[in-house]
Amino acid sequence: MTLLSFLRGRGLTGAKLGCGEGGCGACTVMVSYVDVASGKPVHRAVDSCLFPLCHADGMHITTIEGIGSTRTGLHPVQERIAQSDGTQCGFCTPGIAMSAYALLAQHSKPTAAQMEASMDGNLCRCTGYRSLLDALLSFTPDGHHPNRPGPLDTPLDPLPRAPTLRASPLHFQGDFGEWFRPVDLATLLEIKTVHPHAQLSVGSSEIGVDRKMKGTEPSVLIDPTLIPEMNVLAREDDILRVGAAAPLTSLQEFLATLRDEVSPAQNQTVHALMEQLEWFAGPQIR
Repeated sequence: MTLLSFLRGRGLTGAKLGCGEGGCGACTVMVSYVDVASGKPVHRAVDSCLFPLCHADGMHITTIEGIGSTRTGLHPVQERIAQSDGTQCGFCTPGIAMSAYALLAQHSKPTAAQMEASMDGNLCRCTGYRSLLDALLSFTPDGHHPNRPGPLDTPLDPLPRAPTLRASPLHFQGDFGEWFRPVDLATLLEIKTVHPHAQLSVGSSEIGVDRKMKGTEPSVLIDPTLIPEMNVLAREDDILRVGAAAPLTSLQEFLATLRDEVSPAQNQTVHALMEQLEWFAGPQIR
């Protein structure tokens, strides 16, 4: 079961099923969790149509219903989209709002370039993007119009409580097959020995698409996201170590910190990697 199916089955229907393969962003929600490497809370926009429900254990999920409504009061993101005429049919609007909200939760004062990039994974087929950009750029110090509201005065506090560190192993078994979440590399290797055809699932972007387009259903899946060795991001002299389970967004942020630390020759490699990552899918997939 995907996170989107779970949410909509419980009446949280703001997130929509659009393409079903992580391309349109209509299903975007925010996941908050404690990063296994840094120990700090992280807030990311994800495509809930591909996000396995099992993977959400230990995370805090924020949907469009959770940030505001006409009954309880709109969040500034929602309010400014409405004031800028940034919605027509409204199908894509919750996903766009949640992409911006997730960015503001992670970076309280994002740049105009960061805000624009946060929309890379969202499609709008009727409104067009100018009014949406006008609304969302108002949250940036270098992109807002002087006659409009500016960046938020106080950072977002999206967590009513800190999410628990997902340090416990999990094993689910049902009609869909088996799901394992080991917390150390030795256990993962033991599972792979018993189930040599098991697939690793980090973001499920490929497995989820194959399930829809090809009808494939892996019988055994392993979630390696809690294994420290597979989340490492480190520079050791001329070597860059990137764990197989490290999110590409985290890799982008890590590379940005290296630009001023490496030699001009090494910086060419860093720049090339960052440029390539910008063209790899959208933020929700990365």
